[in-house]
Amino acid sequence: MEFAYGRSSVLFAVLTGFSLILITGRNAPKSGVASRQAIAKVAVRALILLALGSILKYLDVAYEPILAYYGVCFMLVLPLYRLSAQQLGLLAAATALVLPQVRFLLLPMFGSESSAPEVFKLLVSGDYPALTWVPFLIAGMAIARFDLRKRAMHWCLGLAGVALAVLGFGGSSLALHLLPGVSADGRFAGTWPGSRLLVAAPARSQSELAMACLTS
Repeated sequence: MEFAYGRSSVLFAVLTGFSLILITGRNAPKSGVASRQAIAKVAVRALILLALGSILKYLDVAYEPILAYYGVCFMLVLPLYRLSAQQLGLLAAATALVLPQVRFLLLPMFGSESSAPEVFKLLVSGDYPALTWVPFLIAGMAIARFDLRKRAMHWCLGLAGVALAVLGFGGSSLALHLLPGVSADGRFAGTWPGSRLLVAAPARSQSELAMACLTS
């Protein structure tokens, strides 16, 4: 059960990026009036998600609403809709590697999460921080740009998924065995403060899990 835990959220994020490309033009980005209308549609949806998430948070529901985080992610990736599949794929890989590290460096900025402004929580310190989830949306956008009618593309995506899974989970396991004092469960930092970034465990925000979960 733990293997599947959290992966459905990742898959939903990837499909969210896929849907954004469907709205803004899959084979080629829309232009002119059609482009402005598509951007407006995405922006309105993002604002609605942000508003609904804020309302649920204000009502103090028993769980952390993800809607506001998705609204922020929508707005962050919207300017990328004109990029090609190759550009989006490279950007997804780069952000999956870099943004979790950036988030880790920014986390101590406000000390406790209760003292952090709401924008900081949505981007960095919340349960579904945009800095961690944006790569999944970009990956979905890249997949949508590929010509999925070709069987060869199916094989390429499948093999890429296997490679990312081996890189993510295998790299995490190797690092945890090689580095001294690193906690394998990710709950304790061990002797190195950044050790949590190496743990491919559910509900974490590090590059290893991001790369592995892109296979969803």
